[in-house]
Amino acid sequence: MSDTDITPEDFGPARHGVHIFEDEDGDWFAYGHHSARRIAAAMNHAIREVRPGERTGITLEHVRADMRQVWGNGVVQDSDGIWWKICDPDDAGAFPFTVVRF
Repeated sequence: MSDTDITPEDFGPARHGVHIFEDEDGDWFAYGHHSARRIAAAMNHAIREVRPGERTGITLEHVRADMRQVWGNGVVQDSDGIWWKICDPDDAGAFPFTVVRF
């Protein structure tokens, strides 16, 4: 897999216009740079898809405090999933993503 092969769909289905997934450590990754409000809505939507009726506890304030908008490249796909490294926006193959770590 080359740097240019990553797509929004690799981050999961769009929820509130955001392709987002939660990893096994509870960190959230979204393709692109989005507002904290949109990220919080997408996170809550994703949680409710797998645990209907559960209160998520994710608030806009939590997301604002723990959200980082960064760039990635060096995409590698293996049996554990898709991985990349953080880079500068002007590096070859750079793509925007947002990470939320609580």
